[in-house]
Amino acid sequence: FSIRGCSEPTPLASNEPALMWSTQQPSSSSRHQAPAQSLFDIPAGSNPALLGASVVENLHLKGFSVIDLGLDAQLHAQAVADVDAILSAGRFKPPPPLIVDGLLGDTGSQLIAPLELPDVASPSDGKAITHLDSLMTDIATVIAPALPQLDFQIEDRTVGLLHQTGSGEPGSNDSLTEVEAQ
Repeated sequence: FSIRGCSEPTPLASNEPALMWSTQQPSSSSRHQAPAQSLFDIPAGSNPALLGASVVENLHLKGFSVIDLGLDAQLHAQAVADVDAILSAGRFKPPPPLIVDGLLGDTGSQLIAPLELPDVASPSDGKAITHLDSLMTDIATVIAPALPQLDFQIEDRTVGLLHQTGSGEPGSNDSLTEVEAQ
């Protein structure tokens, strides 16, 4: 699991995705780098009205988009602790071979851990991971109107996955039905 960028503290809850986005400040790493060398395609504090178009442009050009959410150091540390707890609980497992290539490949998704459904009342994933998972939903909601340009739409949300990278045996021998793989 990778979280990039740290800036001023941000609250762990926001009901307005666009408001959440516009109040973030660029992280120290994106503020002090020349735009050509930035780790991020979209800096924190970018205009929320342009977020969808910017993400779609990056998806069209290279297949992914790196967004600086301006996360604070406290949230970063809490997320790392949450991931460590999930790892210690033995929740990371090799992904079934049927879906490994659809994730991040053999080394990018050596082990995965599904997160709780977003509406679970007492999440076992930890407060920071639950917050970050919610941010992904918020961003998807903001960019959804621009996605028809890529000839697809977001119809629903699957559970989030944490990915552990590394080399080793690709996937497990566990089998999935086609319904489970969707």
